[in-house]
Amino acid sequence: MDISYKDILQDITVDFFTNEVTAIIGTNGVGKTTLARILCKSISCTHGKIIGEMPFYIMQDADYQLFGTSVQAELEIADHKIKQKDIQDVMDYFQLTKYADTHPFSLSGGQKQRIQVALGILSNRKVIIFDEPTSGLDLLSMRRVAREIQELKKKACVIVISHDYEFIRHISDRVLYLKNKTIRKDIPLDKEHLSEFNQIFMEMRDEK
Repeated sequence: MDISYKDILQDITVDFFTNEVTAIIGTNGVGKTTLARILCKSISCTHGKIIGEMPFYIMQDADYQLFGTSVQAELEIADHKIKQKDIQDVMDYFQLTKYADTHPFSLSGGQKQRIQVALGILSNRKVIIFDEPTSGLDLLSMRRVAREIQELKKKACVIVISHDYEFIRHISDRVLYLKNKTIRKDIPLDKEHLSEFNQIFMEMRDEK
């Protein structure tokens, strides 16, 4: 894609690929979530166009994305073709089974986040975007999410917006660094580029 959006994002030229986890990083307010919303076509770019399948977008604030009257009902929304066994397996994995009949709004922030990740897994979309997926999660839940993202990339393109250094290092194949309205860096996250990745985080810290 090659897009711009108002005065927030300019000349964003990038492609995303199946079997790859791409982390989008940058300081607060740089346009990371705006880019995700453009990819999902919830807002229109002012120049250029998006080509490809509609992603499944897991928002940072779960309250804007949960609509079911129970956890079970919420997960059934993900895909009308989904099997009950698959829903049960995901609930078991994320320790949500005991909340199957509980209204999502009565759960904690971390539990809501786990529901959202479960929705992404069950959606069967070819592109899945996670916006700050570790927000509100304990260490055990974070590790589960990391494992599931690694599984998801086997059949999908996964895009992760995050400020979590360790999480990004653990899950990502590639990093996009947004700065000054555009993609400042687009690097593979491997040993050869680790020092460059570390420098980006130091730069972001200094700009806070």
